[in-house]
Amino acid sequence: IAGYTKSFGQGQKDIYIMKIDYEGNEIWSQTYGTNVNEYAVSIITAIDGGFYALTNNEKVDNENIYDIALMKISSNGSLDWDQGFGGINNDLGYSIEDSGDGIIICGTTTSFGNGLTDAYIIKIGYSGGIIWEQTFGENLIEKAFSIVKSEDEGFVFVGSQESSNSSTGYDIWLTKINDLGSLEWTRNFSDIGSQQGYDISLTSDGGFVLTGDWSGDVFMMKT
Repeated sequence: IAGYTKSFGQGQKDIYIMKIDYEGNEIWSQTYGTNVNEYAVSIITAIDGGFYALTNNEKVDNENIYDIALMKISSNGSLDWDQGFGGINNDLGYSIEDSGDGIIICGTTTSFGNGLTDAYIIKIGYSGGIIWEQTFGENLIEKAFSIVKSEDEGFVFVGSQESSNSSTGYDIWLTKINDLGSLEWTRNFSDIGSQQGYDISLTSDGGFVLTGDWSGDVFMMKT
């Protein structure tokens, strides 16, 4: 379980990782952080029995401005390494995926791209080095919340894109990239009101299932 705590640690929000058994009993728990706000948003297992945790870490000199970070921890919770990503402005990670030859980070950036907020996809080696990073978006607000590996070794992420008619809010934004991070296609799904996609899974026929918010209701969509 990955999240944050204000009860333990160094102060403010600290990253809080807990391992439990199949009956829900705690095996171990650890906090990680400094005297600024840090919180974990996603965690996956590593091939060596440890874990990769995606976190957002507040900049020391800029309140409420965050960098994305990837933490590698061992099977007993000790920190192996911690690598930060981002620019001078606010950058946030939302989900990670093991690509088979590295880790894919899915998030948003205001430091890079075409202005406002853009999707920010980073491929990281298992030791923490950047393999490639790409931004996607126009001169609108775009956010990427969840990513999945596709059958052809590329990736598809889902999020939200500000409608060109700003009075209608957001559209569900589905985007396909190849294994080098180059854009292959993008799709928008919308109706009256505002729609946002928050999670995506690959289906057995090579398509995708999306979930999120459709004008205030939960939706599920198969593509």
